[in-house]
Amino acid sequence: MALKHLGLNKKAAFVSLMLEVINADDNIDATEFILFNDINELERIGTDAFELGKKFDLELALATLKRCSSAVKCEIATWLICLAESDGTIQAPERVTLHMIFDRLGILDELPKEK
Repeated sequence: MALKHLGLNKKAAFVSLMLEVINADDNIDATEFILFNDINELERIGTDAFELGKKFDLELALATLKRCSSAVKCEIATWLICLAESDGTIQAPERVTLHMIFDRLGILDELPKEK
């Protein structure tokens, strides 16, 4: 829960990535929506960061988070994986999106490998 200490732009970038993952499979499940709201509350994202994050494109979001610590990026990754699998399974488009995000953030090798 270290994300609650991030500044407005980094929180907005995180919102943008969450929206990217949720929309990856063109099917927004109710459980994804509920978890998205829970994450926003737990990490104290706030309305300003949420509204700004809706305006961030993927490139801006990734560039904004690229310089975060490895610990912060791995926490972001954990939340994104939770979102992707909250509807019961990670669909292929979500998997591709997650892989691209983690690669671009430079944390692909730091994450546990699938069995």
